[in-house]
Amino acid sequence: MRTLVLASVRRHGRRYVATAVAIVIAVGFMVAVNAVSAAARDGAAELAGQQLQGVDLVVEYPGEPDRILAAMQADPDVVRPEVVKSGYVPIGTSSGPSSVAVDTVDSDPSRVWQRVETGRLPQSPDEVVVDAGRLDELGLTLGANLRLGEGQNARELTVVGTVESTGGSRSGALYVTSQTADLLGDAMYPSFVLASVRDGASPDEVANRLTGELDGPTVRSASALVEDWRLSATDGIDVFQQLLLGFAAVALFVGAIVIANTFAIVLAQRERDVALLRCVGATRRQIVRSVTAEAFAVGLVSALAGVVAGWLAALGLIAAAGRWLPTAPMADPSLTLLAVVLPVVVAVVVTVAASWAPARRVARIAPVAALQPHQPAVATSRAGLVRTAGGVLLAGLGGLALVGSTSGNVMLGLVGGMVSFVGVLLLLPLIVPVALRVLGVLVARAGVAPRLAVANTGRNPRRTATTTSALLVGVTLVGTVLVGIATARQAVATELDETKPVDVMVMSDTGLPGSTRDELAQIDGVRSSVALDGADGTVGDVPITVLGIDEDAAETVRRDPAVPAAGEVWVPWRDDLMAQVEDGQPVRVTVDGRSDELTVRYVDGIGSSALVSAQTLSSLTSTADERAVWLRAEDGANPASVIDAVVSVTGDGFEVDGGLPDRAEALKQVDILLAIVLSLLGVAVVIAVVGVGNTLGLSVLERARENALLRALGLPARGLRLTLGIESVLMAVASAVLGGALGVLYGWFGVKALGAQVFVTEPQVVVPIGQLSILLAAAVLAGLLASVLPARRAARVKPAEGLATV
Repeated sequence: MRTLVLASVRRHGRRYVATAVAIVIAVGFMVAVNAVSAAARDGAAELAGQQLQGVDLVVEYPGEPDRILAAMQADPDVVRPEVVKSGYVPIGTSSGPSSVAVDTVDSDPSRVWQRVETGRLPQSPDEVVVDAGRLDELGLTLGANLRLGEGQNARELTVVGTVESTGGSRSGALYVTSQTADLLGDAMYPSFVLASVRDGASPDEVANRLTGELDGPTVRSASALVEDWRLSATDGIDVFQQLLLGFAAVALFVGAIVIANTFAIVLAQRERDVALLRCVGATRRQIVRSVTAEAFAVGLVSALAGVVAGWLAALGLIAAAGRWLPTAPMADPSLTLLAVVLPVVVAVVVTVAASWAPARRVARIAPVAALQPHQPAVATSRAGLVRTAGGVLLAGLGGLALVGSTSGNVMLGLVGGMVSFVGVLLLLPLIVPVALRVLGVLVARAGVAPRLAVANTGRNPRRTATTTSALLVGVTLVGTVLVGIATARQAVATELDETKPVDVMVMSDTGLPGSTRDELAQIDGVRSSVALDGADGTVGDVPITVLGIDEDAAETVRRDPAVPAAGEVWVPWRDDLMAQVEDGQPVRVTVDGRSDELTVRYVDGIGSSALVSAQTLSSLTSTADERAVWLRAEDGANPASVIDAVVSVTGDGFEVDGGLPDRAEALKQVDILLAIVLSLLGVAVVIAVVGVGNTLGLSVLERARENALLRALGLPARGLRLTLGIESVLMAVASAVLGGALGVLYGWFGVKALGAQVFVTEPQVVVPIGQLSILLAAAVLAGLLASVLPARRAARVKPAEGLATV
């Protein structure tokens, strides 16, 4: 048996290339995820310990730093207590004004955690060091001068060094001495009180004693805080690792389809070999054992290669993170025995399991029947009817589960999606031929090659369905994600329209100059603007600026409705107002001695003023002046550039607010999520394309005599390549269209299941036509590329050689 297995692997090894590639990619993905996650966890733990090195006691964000410092100084077990400050401070550099995070270098040398890259640490109040990763961004060089702070607290500092970029709770762009932090005034606030304990004292006991004495502030041991920081940092890493391993499972699922397809076709082509083995005495059990042992060997070798590939990929990713994400705390990669053994075992089990059904199928064929031309199972045969019945049952049950999931049961939706999709895969031999016949009508009249391609796709429905199944999985997954992300993006944008309806608000209590609106409207990236007249008034007993707005502001305000109705006053969520009147209740609004009773509506994102219709304001006062200008930015405009331009136009004395930065950041996060998810699903799609190419290659070998006969009858090599290319494109189009439709359907159910739990209002499903069109085009291109090598191989076979094939 061992000799037979080794001989089979050597002889048919080339046909298992797709199986090996699928296993290598899936296992490598899992190994790389585990290795990079371990490096991130270890790096986060090392960083947490580094930032509190030499420290025994910590108080985070102390509200009473002086009282805490005095209590520590009075305790005989506490030594070298110190208040550490940090803040977000305005900075003036050659690249222009901005604000940066500033932290403090501890005065105790044993507690200095920053690591110098060039120069040295600051030693006097007029010196500063810079995070090496921010040096170019801030336009600074070693020895350069910068202005930090504003007003009478501003300081002129000299850059004397750079330090390694880090993340963590104590990271900053600039680091100054504690004396400099004090001189910067209120811009720097106490972030920690740090202390050490004398030799022999227990940090935990001292921390508990001080906490009791202070009766309010909590003193913690540094080791306890380091552990909290580590758990906080690694929790996100663990969640992301689980997400990535979920995509690895998807890749492995697609790989299992490729593996099963490969073994099914390879074994079908080896029926004569199996028949000869049966004739010389091999039993069905021995045939099954031989095939599963062959699958075990292929799976084990490929899985071990995947471990090596994954480890190399992890090394590359960590090196890239060190270069492009210097603040990401990454240690050296590491792997536990379980992180290596588990992917290998899973891959081998999946490979053996995927080969089991094809092995049993070929072993059941009688020796004499196997020596005759094999006819695939059709829908009217017993095997075909069982397959069809199983597909209908699973698709129906899964569909019912999907319908039930729309009430908010996400788990039921996941199970229903998987069950129904398995049902669809079982029904492919019925579905795909119908789709191909429809497509065939469109291309059959284009020549001989298209007619032959259409005929080939319908000659063996089982083989055609096998070829399309892997690509169908990839397209369905990507289509589902595209619909889900597009819907989520639209839902986020809709909620932002309600909570942050105005991109930029420029306000002044004393009125705006007449030219301000025109200057603001000319800023690059501004789509529209509206000026709002206003006057000082009261809502109830609360003094507040009352602004008037008319219907012309509808294109500037993202909210719907954009302006208050007659008889309404929109007010921001303020405690003093909410204590007097509830939403929807009447309140008296007074301006210039005139008053009117209006209905209160509490609204987010309108600034600190009250808002009424322009008609209502004109009925209350005739002396209103221009108090605000609201701007709407172009889609895709750079928020920082727009805000900087607004500030440069208005200067000091104006309040600049608005939701543009938060809106852009929220939508950016959704887009980043889409890019990450699609990149990860790309692994599954790559496996699917490899599977299509492999299946086509095996079907070409299976049809060697048929192709040779076509060549002998006059079909040129170019015509044969064209025939196989069209055949591949037809199957790719069928799988792309079906997969796109399934993706939209599954995306719709997913949105309905998640909508009630994630969003305040139920989102409306968005079908991204443009992105789905690109997906369909990419799937067709992938099918065409997958046919190139098999078609070239078939065209190189001479007709006489092909006709002689047994």
